[in-house]
Amino acid sequence: MASIANDPRFKLGRALVSGQGASLDDASGGADAAIDVFHSLLEGCIKSDGEGAPSVNTALVQYEYGNALFRRVVRRTPLRDDDDDGDKKPAAKMSDGQREVLAAAALKRSAPEGDSNPTAEKRAKAGDEEDEQVAEAKGDDDDGAADDDPDTVDLSEAKELLEASVVALSHAANKEGANEEQKQWATGQLPTVLTCIGDLLSYSGEYGNAVDVFCQVLPYREEAWNGMKQANSDDWVDRVRCQRLLAETNARIAEALLNCPAGDDVVCFNEEDDDASSEEKKPAAGKVLVPANERVSFAETYYEEARLALEAILTGLARASISYQELGEERKNLQEFATLLTGVGNDLVMAGKK
Repeated sequence: MASIANDPRFKLGRALVSGQGASLDDASGGADAAIDVFHSLLEGCIKSDGEGAPSVNTALVQYEYGNALFRRVVRRTPLRDDDDDGDKKPAAKMSDGQREVLAAAALKRSAPEGDSNPTAEKRAKAGDEEDEQVAEAKGDDDDGAADDDPDTVDLSEAKELLEASVVALSHAANKEGANEEQKQWATGQLPTVLTCIGDLLSYSGEYGNAVDVFCQVLPYREEAWNGMKQANSDDWVDRVRCQRLLAETNARIAEALLNCPAGDDVVCFNEEDDDASSEEKKPAAGKVLVPANERVSFAETYYEEARLALEAILTGLARASISYQELGEERKNLQEFATLLTGVGNDLVMAGKK
């Protein structure tokens, strides 16, 4: 467990991201204030780390910081839906309902259980040593990014932060001499951060890359669910949550597959391909994950896994006489998953599959 999770400022940041305490005239729904909080926390974590490898505290703040940036873009999107400038809109294939489900999912993902100055002003102080350290930890390049669309900048920074969090967590999960509990905790956070990266990629229209990331999440979720079944836990909230997370991953893979262009192979582009323009990127330059003629069939397989899991959850609750009210917050998560799954099912019908 990362000690930073008990910091009042960290708790405040997470509450702000969820919309708690945000002013009514705050279009970001609290995300702007949360970003300031996490920016400040990241500065402190970097100082504490010194010359050593990033700590789990740093990894956790990087995740929350990246999630807050992503959340701000999602909340900003409805304000731009009616804009004439098509370049400022997200991927056209994503419906308003899908954005809402994705936004809710970004909020509920959490690793463990302020200053009023805008973050942009803080980043503008190029001479400030602390901000330079934060920029380095985020992987900021600063090559004219300030002139780009705000959504593009936020999504780019969010992705860099989330990827840095994965690196730090992976290091902690495999660190020699670390206690087993700390390793297990770090390992347990990886699918959470990876899922957020996958959602961000889907939101950005990089569906092939999103499929690749969600497939990386799948083994973690399968291992967790298998462990839960072997333990034969009678905690139904944990059981439902664990099975739902696995089912959601399958649903996200199906959704991303269906959003890929019809008639094209599903391709994951490597980092070295990122500098190429969309016109220069060709399927041959990346890794083919699924052939074009098997894309819908693969999507249907993952969808069926998710659908059967939801069916099993509901059947299990009925047999155990567990009411939805007893699930607490997990009840809402389950409803959001059902909404996501319904959307994927509709997409399959549109793709000509039943």
